[in-house]
Amino acid sequence: LKRVGRNDVAEWLQQRVSEAIAKADLRDGERFLAPDFGVVTARSWTDWRFGIELQDEDLAEIIGNEPDPEAFKEIVREKAREAYQRREIEYPVLVGLAHFTGRQDDGSKKVNREGLVAWARDRFDSSIDETSLSVTSLDQLKETLNAASTRRHKQPHAPRTEMQRMERAVLLQILDNAWKDHLLAMDHLRSSVGLRGYAQVDPKVEYKREGMRTFDLMWSGIDERVIDIVYRIEQVEEDALRSTWRETAAIHEDTPSAAQLEQPERSFSDGSEAGPIQPIRNSGQKVGRNDPCPCGSGKKY
Repeated sequence: LKRVGRNDVAEWLQQRVSEAIAKADLRDGERFLAPDFGVVTARSWTDWRFGIELQDEDLAEIIGNEPDPEAFKEIVREKAREAYQRREIEYPVLVGLAHFTGRQDDGSKKVNREGLVAWARDRFDSSIDETSLSVTSLDQLKETLNAASTRRHKQPHAPRTEMQRMERAVLLQILDNAWKDHLLAMDHLRSSVGLRGYAQVDPKVEYKREGMRTFDLMWSGIDERVIDIVYRIEQVEEDALRSTWRETAAIHEDTPSAAQLEQPERSFSDGSEAGPIQPIRNSGQKVGRNDPCPCGSGKKY
């Protein structure tokens, strides 16, 4: 700067700034200036969030026109409902395949086709041919079961037992973890909220305000986590699918019938009326203070 001189400093700095800007690579920001940046970002978000691939015909009303957030929201809602219905159809098939598929010694998968067909006939109320499925591949078998599940899903009052069990287990697990994290955050807040007094702020008021804010964040995060898992059920591990099957079977086996629940009441009502409850009295010899304990330990009572 001393060699340049006071009068030429501004020109010298402008030249150096121009050289620095010319060396900077701004190609990564070019996509933000593209006309279809909003549409591309919306497509990637729906694909990541719900597993939905929006096509040009789906966004024909939005592309080329003024941005309409409400129209885009309605399109995403409709596609999300369709994606959820597909998962309601496919999830029972995934549970059945996971239950009737085992690993052999060499690591390959083997499907118990007889048990799978018997279960599918009862579950989907469909006449599935066992002989035709005995020679099909696993992908073709899954397509056949998905078709039977689709027909069953279209019927009125179709059961959705597996989906309900999965959603309940996911919701309880996420709620339990979120509540534990919230309690831990409240403990940290309780240990540090006293420092707010240095800012002339009542720590009790700040504790209530921050506690409500963290509770709202916890509650809003539960919905997002449940949606993330429900719309990615095809990525669920086989052990989780089998646990859904075992839980359903256990509930059906252990639930008592109405007749079994009435049996104890009938046994009490059929017998004679019970008298007053007699107090328990010790009819044996009273153990003294220094006598050996009657339990046989050899110690004093």
